[in-house]
Amino acid sequence: MFFFNFIKDPELIYEKCLAKESGFENALGLFPSNFTPPRPNDDSANVQCEFSGKMAVLDYLLAAIKANTNDRVVLVSNYTQTLDMFTRLCKIRRYQCVRLDGSMTIKKRGKIVEQFNDPSSGDFIFMLSSKAGGCGLNLIGANRLVMFDPDWNPANDDQAMARVWRDGQKKQCFIYRLLSTGTLEEKIFQRQAHKKALSSCVVDNEEDVERHFSINELRDLFSLNENTKSDTHEK
Repeated sequence: MFFFNFIKDPELIYEKCLAKESGFENALGLFPSNFTPPRPNDDSANVQCEFSGKMAVLDYLLAAIKANTNDRVVLVSNYTQTLDMFTRLCKIRRYQCVRLDGSMTIKKRGKIVEQFNDPSSGDFIFMLSSKAGGCGLNLIGANRLVMFDPDWNPANDDQAMARVWRDGQKKQCFIYRLLSTGTLEEKIFQRQAHKKALSSCVVDNEEDVERHFSINELRDLFSLNENTKSDTHEK
């Protein structure tokens, strides 16, 4: 059932489907019979990774890193709801973690960053909101970073991905970008690549390079391509 393979996790839209909000009127019937509806504000609820391709890959990746290396990981997302899911996954798997998002004060941010970068720290995962910590943050305590979702602006993603590759980093760094094939996410990534190429061509000229979409191009962004292993590679 493709519906669950290209979204972060079906529980993020369950309430909208239940309320039959615009665009979700007939989506409730797509949920499998063994799906357990999320309980509001329940931090101990299980994360049903089997219903989300991206969460399943993330779960496996973290387990492999934990079992086979001494490396630590930064998890980056644009959305606090996704960070909430990361928090629950860490609790279930008993991964020691810290979190930085927009609700945290500047003073507290400095403390948790210093704590995480300490070589003796037991924290395995640093969860980061890209909007809150995408610039000027040094997270050399980790050398692996997972970009869970893309941003329309490639500069935002570039800044977030540079958090582990900073002065003082002594390990080889690894960046993992999770994109769902044939979906809006992959098209965002393609347009990031296009923007970077265009920017490099006109960086010394004062030209307006803003991209305007036609109606057909906007519709194409939201079309699902199920018949491809990687639309980006094919293009």
